Amino acid sequence: QALASRELDIDAGAFKDAAGNSIAADNDNAITYTADDYKPTVSVTVTPNPAKALAIGGLSIKLVFSESMNSAVAPTVNYDPAGVTGAQACTGGTWSTTNYANDTYTVTNSSEINASTGDGTATLSISGAQDVAANIMLADTDDTFTIDATVPTVSLSHNHADLIVRDADSVVITATFSENMTSAPNISIDVASGADADISTVMT
Repeated sequence: QALASRELDIDAGAFKDAAGNSIAADNDNAITYTADDYKPTVSVTVTPNPAKALAIGGLSIKLVFSESMNSAVAPTVNYDPAGVTGAQACTGGTWSTTNYANDTYTVTNSSEINASTGDGTATLSISGAQDVAANIMLADTDDTFTIDATVPTVSLSHNHADLIVRDADSVVITATFSENMTSAPNISIDVASGADADISTVMT
């Protein structure tokens, strides 16, 4: 948003001396100033997203404001995960420049993210930041990120009920995971005796 430019000058007759003489209009000494009553807005980037199990400081939350900010006033940033741990404070804030001087503030997680944090959507809360004209941002609770800190589990099944594999047999082994996976696993078949080594192949 464009800031408004305003001019302060003196109108004719605005002031009189003790004898009743009115001052003449004075535009030569007019003061031009900029009015800034816009509250800053913010855009948020969380890295990584989704967030897996992370140590303290492993999650980065980057806030980019719409204008230069007062770097002496740190915004309050926390996130509320889906688990029962409650709102988690973010710390280690540093100011930097993206588009305007001191318009970017980056914080990190102050507690570990793990399975007890709770998988699902975490809601960010950002408040208290001020621009250089002392306009305070409206609290932002619209931004979210995803936590997936639970390690997947797997169960194996096969189509060979008698558990005896003969030379001509074909065995189908199925690995069923506890959640959607992005890559195919390797399966290793351990030969208990004989000269054959372990056999590894990609499952489909």
